[in-house]
Amino acid sequence: MKILRACLLPLVSTLGLAAFSSHALADVYLCTADPCTKWELSPLSKQKREIKSTDGNNTTIEEALKNSANASITNGYNSIANTVLYLKESLWHLDPKSDPFKGQQHLTVYIYKTTDLNTRLWSCHAYSFKDQNGKKYYATCE
Repeated sequence: MKILRACLLPLVSTLGLAAFSSHALADVYLCTADPCTKWELSPLSKQKREIKSTDGNNTTIEEALKNSANASITNGYNSIANTVLYLKESLWHLDPKSDPFKGQQHLTVYIYKTTDLNTRLWSCHAYSFKDQNGKKYYATCE
């Protein structure tokens, strides 16, 4: 019985660590076409998630998604509600039509249902600055 326990403990520990590690990085993908009709097959790497905005806020992609003021973005980042996030290939950028927040960069985030990747639920902008409460990153979705 001691031998069985000695073998099972490392196995259970390894499986638990693997489950925790695989959930540590949410499925966030990089679009390869605009509009986002094609994307990379592998999720965004940890290294790419650490890319910072260059507008002076130095916000990482991970911070803006994980701590977004918009529940649809945070749900997608945390793999809740069967949604997945896709980012515009340019990553941090300014709005090409206007600059409503005076030089503050944003990520364009497309949210799709995991059960139907042909149906986009939301198109969002996740900004590099925090909302009025100073706790969450400002975001808009339509």
